[in-house]
Amino acid sequence: MTATTSMLPSAIDGIVCLSPDVWGEVKRPQQLMTRLAARRPVIYVEPAASFASLARHPVRELSSGRARWLRAIGGHAEQLAPGVHVVTPLAAVPAHHRGALAVGGLQAAEERFARNSLEQRVRDAIAKLGLRAPALWVSEPTALDGLDAFAHTLVYDCVDRWTDFPGPVTDGSWRERVVRDEERLLSAADVVFCSADGLYASKADVAHGKVSLLRNAADVAHFAPAERSKPRDIASLPGPVVGYIGAIAEWVDLALVRDAARLRPGWSFVLVGPAFSGAISGDSSELALLDGVGNVHLMGPRPYEDVPAYLEAFDAAIIPFKLNGLTEDTNPIKLYEYLAAGKPVISTPLPEAMSVDGVLIADTAEALVAQVQAALSETDPDAVERRCATAARNSWEVRAQDAWAVLSGEAVVRPSELGSALVDEFAQTAGTHDGYTDVQVLPAPRQLRTGRWAS
Repeated sequence: MTATTSMLPSAIDGIVCLSPDVWGEVKRPQQLMTRLAARRPVIYVEPAASFASLARHPVRELSSGRARWLRAIGGHAEQLAPGVHVVTPLAAVPAHHRGALAVGGLQAAEERFARNSLEQRVRDAIAKLGLRAPALWVSEPTALDGLDAFAHTLVYDCVDRWTDFPGPVTDGSWRERVVRDEERLLSAADVVFCSADGLYASKADVAHGKVSLLRNAADVAHFAPAERSKPRDIASLPGPVVGYIGAIAEWVDLALVRDAARLRPGWSFVLVGPAFSGAISGDSSELALLDGVGNVHLMGPRPYEDVPAYLEAFDAAIIPFKLNGLTEDTNPIKLYEYLAAGKPVISTPLPEAMSVDGVLIADTAEALVAQVQAALSETDPDAVERRCATAARNSWEVRAQDAWAVLSGEAVVRPSELGSALVDEFAQTAGTHDGYTDVQVLPAPRQLRTGRWAS
């Protein structure tokens, strides 16, 4: 489809991204922003550095988080990637613990302090870069409070069904706030990106004509097969190695992993990632399910630069997620990273995993073991190449290109138009724009608004 001309790219002169992730965790916001920065300058706003966290974990905060604290105390934006300027606000306590300050009237004072810190740092960064019409990119419904004045164009990047996280499920007032803030955000946003079909379907009725599907992706070059040396802590394990990379939180079905490991005591099941527990991220009793299962190995978190070596050491990669409201609308980043490494992927029947060609599906421990065995017995010499090719069509470069096409008013990406045949068709007729290859899917239904978000 031929590219359309829009005046909007010249109007948007930067992006302010309110990220739920600390810079360096290298999740969706950082992946997209480092690539969109080739188009326009990006101000990447981290979660606030909190004095409560510093008091509770001083060694951790001042070792791995030293640079964050220097930015937070200094109040300056630091350029950490080409075109990306990172801002770190200050807060007394982390945002998800502020409810504990309600007694004594301290919550309102803390929220004012945190909001003022956030607003001042963003304002200073905008002034330093000389931005006059930035897009404001928001990933969490409750994160926008106080920053609507900066929104020349408002973007809501919806990546989760927020009402199914533990906090909103167990706390009625929190749930009401999430629902209220998301409805308001959907109504006010100029652009809504959704990372999964289910999210797209649920938001399209509310945000008419503004919703585009923008799935997750992989840093393909980072994870591509490269004959890396096996990490020492995995090299000594008996094979085959069945691996998982990612957070070990309430959505991971550790009972499934346990039962599969018991069925194959000669295999090594390796889980690489932080193990969370508590009201926000999981139940500590879940980890106890793995007690006494000697062939399940919790490796803990690893730096992003080291993850490809672990993944390359796997014989098969798994996504053992529970099936519930939260995971129903999850598009796992690890799915694309596994494919980028050329590994066979076995997942529980998540809708987003079932839509990807070549992903093996298992809903029981017996089925999981059988699918891993089928992957280990693979004889197709082109299987690895096909998986890598699938990942290449789902790279962060492609996603950033699609996001910019929407922001520029050139295209809107619909779920029904993401098949590989359509991608190939559009690629054959694509033009170029600012150094990128643009794949236009549909003309945008309207020009994007440029007004601020009104209360």
